[in-house]
Formats: sequence, C-alpha cells, structure tokens
Amino acid sequence: MLAFAGPVVADDPGILRVFTHGEGVYGLVQRDGTIKGPGVDQLACASKNLGIPYVIEATSMSRSERLQAQGLLDMWFPTYDTGEPRVEGRLVGHLGDMAIYWYLRKDSTLMPGDPDFWAKARISAFAGSYPDRYIRQRSNLVVNGSDNPDTMVINLMAGRFDAFLAADIRPVLSLGIERRAAGRVGLILHSQLPMRFEVSPEFIAAHPGIMPRLKAAFDACIDQPATQ
Repeated sequence: MLAFAGPVVADDPGILRVFTHGEGVYGLVQRDGTIKGPGVDQLACASKNLGIPYVIEATSMSRSERLQAQGLLDMWFPTYDTGEPRVEGRLVGHLGDMAIYWYLRKDSTLMPGDPDFWAKARISAFAGSYPDRYIRQRSNLVVNGSDNPDTMVINLMAGRFDAFLAADIRPVLSLGIERRAAGRVGLILHSQLPMRFEVSPEFIAAHPGIMPRLKAAFDACIDQPATQ
C-alpha cells in the first residue's frame, strides 16, 4: 500500500517504510492483501501531516529485526510501551492499551503467581516479541516460540511447554485449532500496556531532528485518525 501526501522538507526521507505483523486488530491483512485497521488509519493521518508518503507491509516480528538492522525498516507497529531503555524516545502515537495473557492448559498444576512458577514452568512466547524478551530475563526454562498462533496453541496442548505469554490471539486462530483448544486452554491476565509505533534507530540516525515532527504528527492523529 502506497499513500502520497503533501510537500516534503529537505531532510525528509523519500518514503516511510512501515511494517506490522498483520495479525492483530491494529493492522490486519485482508484477503486481497491490503492491511486495514486503526494503526493504518493513524499512520495515514500522520503521513498527511508530515507530507511524507508511506508504504506498509506485513512481516514476522523475528524478520523485522533483520530488516531494521539492514536499514530497510523505518517504523514498526504495534509496539508495547513498557518503559524499556532500548526504545526510550523512539515511540510515537498511541493505538490504545493491549492486554497480555498467560495461556495455560486448564489441567496445569503450575500457575502464574505460584512461588515456584518461574523456577519450574517451561514457558514460551512469540519469537522476537516483547513477551519473549520479558520471559527470557526471568527464566532459564524458556522454549523457543513460533511466529504462528496456531502452532503456539498446538505446542501448548501437546505439552511442549507449560505456558506462553502473548496478547489475545483468539481472533486469529484457525477454526479447527480454536475448537480443539476450547475447554483445554485457559487465559490469565498478566498486564495491560499502551501500544505505539516504534521508529528504528537507523532511521533516526539517517534523519536527525525528525523525531519531534513525527511525535507531533502522530499526536495530532490520536483522536482524529484518517479514514481508509
């Protein structure tokens, strides 16, 4: 998807290269390949304010890290605003708050909040996600996760790990997996965090001084998103 806007400032990039995983409410890939959602609406509004066109594509969170390192990704959404130093000053916009849940088998004897949960439970998360970083800082029993929601639920039911941490994936599960998980998999709320757009450090380094303009452009669109 390519959107054009107004006049461009001398130091501006020719285009904003934006990526999302395409599986959530903020930017969902449609059957025709387009991406729609409130995140895309807010991006379109900010692009118009900036006078900079954008392209948006879907990719996995793990691949997004490689694209960023190669200087091919300017922005990613959605990103959890956790106060992490690694993204300090690089977040713009506000897409709303998102709940993060523990997914567990309903017959599990290891429950979050138990004194020995972190010491004994084998846990997982989507590869490259904030929950993945979160659990790796707290546990030595992390099982590498997938990028696929169906696979994560299948692995949980098969006992390959005891729990995984993620946002609400129920709307994107296939019907077959959703039916198999009914009555077998339960959710426990872990936290709720603001969701924003993350600007890559490579993009900021290439365009010094652009962050205040990005912040202002997105802030102006939080309550008045563009209509796609």
